[in-house]
Amino acid sequence: MVALALQLDAIKGALASGVASSTTVSDLQRLFTTEKPTATAPTKPKARVTSKPTLSKRPAPRDHKFVDVHEDVVETLPVKALYALATEVVNTSLKTLTSAAKSRQQPLNSVSNSLQPRSPNSAPISPKVRGKVEAHSPLSSALPESGILATAECARLAFAHLRSNSAQKLCPKNQPKWQLETGMFALASRLVTLGLESLAVKELRILKRRLQSKSFGNAPLDQATKLVPAEQPERETLASLVQVELSSSDDQEALGLAISLQLLMLKIVSISRKPSIIETTLNMLRPEQPGSPSELMMKQAALPGNETRSAKQLEMLAQHILSLCPGASTSCDEIALDTSLSPSPAVVFELQVLALRTRKQWWKLADHRSDFDKELLEPFSRSLAALVRRTARSACDVQTYDLVEKSYALLDLGTVTCASELCFDICTSIATLAERCGKADREVHWVHMMDIACSPLDQQHARRIACVVRRCTLVAGQSFDPALMMECHATISERLRGKVTGHSGDYDLLLCELARLIGTFGGSPPEMTSVIFMAAGFAQRYERSYPRRNTALVLTILQAALRQSKTSEDMLKWVTEDAMRAFMHAGILQVVTDAATRLPSADAWSSSAETVALDRVLQTVVLRYLKQVSNDASLAILDDQSLPNGQRGTLVEEQLRHALDLLGRSKYRSALQKLVPDLLRKLSKLYTPSEFPVRRKRFATLALSLRESHPTLVPPHAIKVWLDEAKNATEVLGEDVGLQCFAADIEAGWMVARAFNDTKPTLVDLEPSLLTWQRILEDPSMSIKPCAHIYDSKSTSGHLTAIATYFGALGEDNSRLRVLRLLLQQARLSDSGGDFEAAQVIQLSRMCIDMDYAEQAGALLSQTRIAFAGDRVSVLHKIELALAHAELHLATEHLDSARVDLERAKELRATVGPEGIATHERRAYELLHARAWIMESAFSMKMGVLKGALVAAKRAVRLLNATWTAIEHSNTNGDTSSSMRNELPEASEPETNTLSSGVSKLRLNLKASSESTSSAVRTDKGASFWMLVPLLCRAMMHLSDMYAHNGLFAEANYYSERAVKIAESVQSAIWLSRVQTHRSKLIMLAGRLEDAELCLTRAGERPLDGSSLATVEYHCAKAELRTREESYDDAIKAYKQAADIIQTLQSTNSANESDGSSVVELELSEQMRSMSLTSRQSNDDCGAPIKTTKGRKVQPKAAARVAQPASNRVVSKRPGATSQKAKPTLTKQCHLLDKLLANINIECAIVSVRAGHKPEALATLPYQSLGSVQRLQSLEYQTLMRRVAVAVQSDVSYNSLPESTLTFPALLQTSSIELALTSPVIAHTVKLAPKSRKAPVKTKVQQRVPDDRVDNLLLRATECLATSRSTCPQSSSTADLHSSCSYALCTTMLLSAVGSAPARSALHPAKTALYCEVAKNEAMQREYMSIAVDDEQSDGPSPFTWPSSEHRFHQLTQSDSQFQQEYLDILPKKWTALSINLSDDSSELHVARYRSGQSPLILRLPFSRHKPDDPNDDEAFDYHAGKAEIQNIIEVSNYSCHNSGNVDGKGAKSNWWAQREALDRRLHELLVNIENIWFGGFRGIFSLLQERAESLAQFRKSFEDILSRYLPSRQSVKAKGKPLELDDHVLELFIGLGSDEDGVVDLDEPLSDLLYYVVDTLQFAGERNAYDEIDFDGMAVDVLDALRSYHEDVASGNDEDRHLILVLDKRLQAFPWESLPRLEGSSVSRMNSMLGLRERILSMRQQRAACDRHVVSRKSGTYILNPSKDLASTQTTLAPSLESLGTAEGTAWCSMIRQEPDEDELRTALTESPIMLYFGHGGGSQYIRPRTIRRLDKCSEVVWLMGCSSGAVTEHGELEPSAVPFAYLMAGGSGDAIPKSTTERTPAKKCMAVVATLWDVTDKDIDRFSLAMGEAWGLWPSSAASKLPAKTPRKREKLSVVPTTPQRAPKTPKRSKTPAAAAKTPARSRSRPGDDDRKCSLVEAVAKSRDACYLRYLNGAAVVAYGVPVWLGD
Repeated sequence: MVALALQLDAIKGALASGVASSTTVSDLQRLFTTEKPTATAPTKPKARVTSKPTLSKRPAPRDHKFVDVHEDVVETLPVKALYALATEVVNTSLKTLTSAAKSRQQPLNSVSNSLQPRSPNSAPISPKVRGKVEAHSPLSSALPESGILATAECARLAFAHLRSNSAQKLCPKNQPKWQLETGMFALASRLVTLGLESLAVKELRILKRRLQSKSFGNAPLDQATKLVPAEQPERETLASLVQVELSSSDDQEALGLAISLQLLMLKIVSISRKPSIIETTLNMLRPEQPGSPSELMMKQAALPGNETRSAKQLEMLAQHILSLCPGASTSCDEIALDTSLSPSPAVVFELQVLALRTRKQWWKLADHRSDFDKELLEPFSRSLAALVRRTARSACDVQTYDLVEKSYALLDLGTVTCASELCFDICTSIATLAERCGKADREVHWVHMMDIACSPLDQQHARRIACVVRRCTLVAGQSFDPALMMECHATISERLRGKVTGHSGDYDLLLCELARLIGTFGGSPPEMTSVIFMAAGFAQRYERSYPRRNTALVLTILQAALRQSKTSEDMLKWVTEDAMRAFMHAGILQVVTDAATRLPSADAWSSSAETVALDRVLQTVVLRYLKQVSNDASLAILDDQSLPNGQRGTLVEEQLRHALDLLGRSKYRSALQKLVPDLLRKLSKLYTPSEFPVRRKRFATLALSLRESHPTLVPPHAIKVWLDEAKNATEVLGEDVGLQCFAADIEAGWMVARAFNDTKPTLVDLEPSLLTWQRILEDPSMSIKPCAHIYDSKSTSGHLTAIATYFGALGEDNSRLRVLRLLLQQARLSDSGGDFEAAQVIQLSRMCIDMDYAEQAGALLSQTRIAFAGDRVSVLHKIELALAHAELHLATEHLDSARVDLERAKELRATVGPEGIATHERRAYELLHARAWIMESAFSMKMGVLKGALVAAKRAVRLLNATWTAIEHSNTNGDTSSSMRNELPEASEPETNTLSSGVSKLRLNLKASSESTSSAVRTDKGASFWMLVPLLCRAMMHLSDMYAHNGLFAEANYYSERAVKIAESVQSAIWLSRVQTHRSKLIMLAGRLEDAELCLTRAGERPLDGSSLATVEYHCAKAELRTREESYDDAIKAYKQAADIIQTLQSTNSANESDGSSVVELELSEQMRSMSLTSRQSNDDCGAPIKTTKGRKVQPKAAARVAQPASNRVVSKRPGATSQKAKPTLTKQCHLLDKLLANINIECAIVSVRAGHKPEALATLPYQSLGSVQRLQSLEYQTLMRRVAVAVQSDVSYNSLPESTLTFPALLQTSSIELALTSPVIAHTVKLAPKSRKAPVKTKVQQRVPDDRVDNLLLRATECLATSRSTCPQSSSTADLHSSCSYALCTTMLLSAVGSAPARSALHPAKTALYCEVAKNEAMQREYMSIAVDDEQSDGPSPFTWPSSEHRFHQLTQSDSQFQQEYLDILPKKWTALSINLSDDSSELHVARYRSGQSPLILRLPFSRHKPDDPNDDEAFDYHAGKAEIQNIIEVSNYSCHNSGNVDGKGAKSNWWAQREALDRRLHELLVNIENIWFGGFRGIFSLLQERAESLAQFRKSFEDILSRYLPSRQSVKAKGKPLELDDHVLELFIGLGSDEDGVVDLDEPLSDLLYYVVDTLQFAGERNAYDEIDFDGMAVDVLDALRSYHEDVASGNDEDRHLILVLDKRLQAFPWESLPRLEGSSVSRMNSMLGLRERILSMRQQRAACDRHVVSRKSGTYILNPSKDLASTQTTLAPSLESLGTAEGTAWCSMIRQEPDEDELRTALTESPIMLYFGHGGGSQYIRPRTIRRLDKCSEVVWLMGCSSGAVTEHGELEPSAVPFAYLMAGGSGDAIPKSTTERTPAKKCMAVVATLWDVTDKDIDRFSLAMGEAWGLWPSSAASKLPAKTPRKREKLSVVPTTPQRAPKTPKRSKTPAAAAKTPARSRSRPGDDDRKCSLVEAVAKSRDACYLRYLNGAAVVAYGVPVWLGD
């Protein structure tokens, strides 16, 4: 017993001290055992106390093997003692457990309040722990102490014993009924507090059974009082323990104990955190569930006095229910949505609603006055919002919505109609659920409830706007009502545009609703644009206010707005900086930055849709800032210093890229000049050399490139930091390690930029970079991953393109060709798209064509037809390709193909208008049109459409000038003045569309060493102009060639000078050489050989590539100059040098082709070449559509042999021959180079012929078949004419032919006249040759001529010229037309003299005369064309008009009959037109006389027919001598007029007068010599007498008798048949000599001259006579008698109104023909062409159809007197007469005296006044430009230009001369439409007559002349001022002295000179009686007024009249 007592004490002590152990538990368990077995029965082993008890179901029991255990007999206690022990153990244990619980107790009120988030210290239960039944609460950080656990086990053993039957029997009878159950609950409560929930659950499970057993009274208590409760099977779960059903509700203690049990179980369930248990528990908690806590509490409350207690318990119940739920805040959403941690959102919501319902119950019991909004609506709203939020990602079912509506009803919220925020939130949440589950009707209801809830709020409140948005969403989702939608959209846009009010939750709601609305429409229709943009604006404001909050919704709205924004203007409507920050907050910038460490920047920014969106936003932000930038440009830099340098650099560099994209927009220029330097400076700080070396070098390259291309954009100081960039080692790349593969590419770009910055780079400077890129492109890995080592393909291609453009600007064609090939290789390897590749193909093909490598260009372009056939390339590049094909076909003369290509380009262009072109493509669009116009010009030129060619050329230059100006304005923004403006003076004649701003930007001079000099040079330099230099130079030279082709020197010279200035600006040796060489050719044409030599010297000063086309052009120009200088050997040498260079180029091209061309390319090249050879003849026929495959006759075999030299002929395939043998010859063929070589060889052969060398046979000329047909024919013609000269010298009958005068017609031909008058000109007129003509002329070169007779050779020469002109007459230049017509005229005249009868029968005077006029008429027509083109350009269509071949040149007269009818027969009967022409070699005059109704008479007057008197004097008085004399006289006279010196000195005035009088005598002698020597006996051609038929017949009879008497050929008996008869025109030459006036006039010499001519003519026709056998003196006497008889018969004829019009050759304009002795006093005027004369005759007849007079009214006019205010004497002399003009009644004369008129005033005066009188200096061109005069639609009919040299003609060599009177003659009509009959009326008013002076005159003489002319014309009355003043006897003696006979008297060949008679008295002494009494024309007045001049010739002869006679009317 002692041991037992000690054991009991130990147990008690351990329990009391809290140190109980498992031994204590075992001992206590043995004591409570009542049975005493001797041998223990099999028992289960003792249950092991686990360290991790859980609440889950216990696993199935294991099977154990039982063994017999024999124990010693244990002492036992009595039953009462055991009862007492159990009681004491319970009390002690509870006390101990209570003490232990106090230290860690968490009272029930620590449970989280309603809907509050859990403690942040709480953590979810580990999944491993949750999986076991014995798991502890997460609140326990460690396992319970072993003593506590043992104590708890002891307490449980004690309670188990007390529940046993034996113990129940010992209970006192007065013991409370529920005392034991209360103790059990106390133990369970302590266990829960101590974290021993599993033990507590066991006790509570037993407690529930006891409560229910006692309540129902039907279960034995011993079933619940087993000793070991663990042995009982578990039948109840934790959830079921919450439900306690009691049979009676009257037992207050039982109800209280059951309620406490339920509350404790809810706590345990909350602690368990098991979602499944909580969801099951929900069913037990529902109030309608029997035994639920709320039911028991309400039963308890029904008992008296328990209301308060039950209310508190209900409050505790609500809190315990809420403890089962996760928090309602967004921070708890992650846990709430984790199914392993929390129940479903619907269960949670139902629990929360259940807690609210419970609250309402205790409110009712406690009579609590609750805050309805705060204590009910707010918790419900939060719970509902959490439910909506947590079910958003899952499909919401109808049950959830029904649950919400049911809960809404259970809480009686439907009765609440207050307009509060909480109600709004609730309705919003329910509406959202209704929408999710598809309950549209309920959604409408709840949206309506939302409106009611927020109705008190302002319209701009976020909730009100959200309601509108929600309604709009409903309308969009249900039935689309457009009207309602428009109303909603308008409302939303208007509300969002204003200031939105509310708090953060309201903004969240509005943001969500906007996102939902946008999502409803999906594709963002156009009608949503305004709403989306406004929503984007709100989203950005939201992001600014609440960063990183609802970022997903913000991005959703922003991306929708991005999708809706199609243009930058759309973006600007809504994008702000906040949009960019939203993307940055979403981590998009970090994504880009990470990608940029291994990828190119462009790839990094395009790596995803989000990055692209951020890029677009950033672009718009930059654009917005540029539009609104302030003076501080740093405001425009978007930077966040809180970001790492990598992200900041990524952000700043992208801003820079977008800023640079706007460089083409001039309106951003000033802003960019502030922004770009700041961005570069920012990048220089962010991208340090140590961290970002690769990226830093990349932007250093960019900075230098910007400095090159836009000097004003990047100032010098901003570039310094980049110039210090050092080469970084590749192994130290810092953050750029991932970019190591791009380091070589970036380094190459840096070297290129540095080279351009340091100096004007050469190929050597750029070679390392080019080799680097070549290695990169040739890397084998490129085929696997294209451009794997190129950082930015666009940047690299930009560098290469810049280099290629730079080489193009310098003219380095070979270097440029290499770079273009690299570009094409890159294009084919990269993924840049078809446009980039097509662009490179186009550039490379053009380069090949420019270098005459047509085969390579053809191979390139042939491959593109298929490769770019689809949509792979844009329309613009398709147009470019079509133009490239057209350029190739034009170069190879496949005109049909070129036409097809141009039409194709036109069709493509029709699909792309200017309005559809993006800004960055506009420059290319402009250049595309310029190239198209250039192609059109070249095509029109080859087709002979000269007007179309000129229009196109001018349009091209105009576009290029506009582009140039735009580039300059873009680069300088109008701040930098161009130095070229001072260097390029304005020309008065040519087009005024000049290079407006010059080319200063192109100066690429070497840099100076100093920094200031460097900066200055940099300012003048710009790469933007490089691309224009070659194109503009070519366009300028082409336009200059066009004007030179048309004979217009001023315009040609203007554009040639412009080309030189452009080339000088780039300092390119090659381009300077080319343009100077080109200019030298123009100057040669103008006859200024010294200036041409200077140009060539300048071109040769610069070193050129020895093997280039520029060198070829230089040598060819040099050869042409030497030819004109008659240094033929030097010319031949230069041509051979050019030929050698071409052969070198051919070999170079062959090497290139053999290295890089495939077999296919070679075959294509050969096919193209063969096409050009076989179709050449068809293409040469330019006058009609070209047919290369049809309608062509088969070539003769001879032609086939000539077509190709044997050395270059491809051997045809034959049996046994292989194709390999023929292929090597393919690479040697360079069509364009061969063609150029052929032309050089032809020119060389022509020079050889001129030099007198034996010409090389045409068949042996290399490539002669490719040469120009016209030049070949010219060579053949000159060869034939050389043979003619040899044949003439060897033939006695013809050896005098070169020096003989010829007339045509000379002899009568019976049957040829009528035939010739109606026959068309076969080939030698301007009529186009038929398409089906015979074999080409080049085949005739091979044919042998049977004999070399003169007539046969001349006939062949004539045919040769005819064929040359017939190929394409309109494509011939005016210079060529003059030459060819001169050759034809010379040949025809010779043929008419020596040709056989059949040959002469084909000739007719009208045909021959046509040669005299075609060139002059054509020149005038082309000048009309130029004027029309200028008019069209000044007010033409849009610059973007595409070319269309609609211009057609007017066809001139095509037959001799038409010429006779339209030009000659319309002459008035009393008029004679005399066309005086100079042969091409200036060796002879050709004079054609035209009269109405008569066939022309043509004279050939060789200058060599007269020899000097002195045999020692080798200088004959030929054209050159006469021209030199007149030029010297004019030069000295002009000098003396303006440099009279000091006339006050003694003898000075006399000396001056002596010099002037000597000049007057020299001029008179010159005129006498011209008449006597040049014309001699043929001066009768000037006669104005009209022959009478009867008298002429009588004279013929007399003349024939004389010939019969004196010619031995007619006296011979052998003479048979009818003798040869002279033509009437020859007899008229005799009659034209006039009467000898009974011996007063000596006609011996003229008659002798004519008689020798008659004998020569008969001899050439076959009637032979020996000169020494003829008595010429006797013949002259007899003929003189016959002439006297004739003139006596016609003496009574009326000679009034006789008029002579001189149509002068351009080289004869300087001579005063009107003052020839033969013409003194006659009415003589001059015209520059028969076309101008015809226009005036038609205009005259339009005025008076029945009269051959033109009358001008004297009642109105304008006169200008002394406008320079320095001609006081002139003003004094003329003012009275001029003032009298306005005093007569009915007159309206305008006067300008001492007033300088402007151009507009003069234009008005010329347009409105019929008479314009000018008395001032010059011709008034200082006041109105001749160009302006020519363009007048109407001009004064009479113009006086009474100033010095007002009519002076400036000659331009082979080009057309210029003079002020010519401008007046051109005014008043375009000349395009010439009336076909005299009845047609021309609408324009022409200037009929112009009076002007050929050189400078003195004022007094010209003033008297003017007065006399006005008096003679009847303009004003006579006055004494017009008469010569009285002279002293000495002066009168001088005046009466007759000039001596010139020493160079006319001589006739082969006879001695007849003594010359004295010259006649001047005309002033021979005035006819009665002349002053009749009206005379203006021309007659001019002739009469010469007598008013003291110096009658020096001053009087200077005044001439242009036009036709004009009479003055009333």
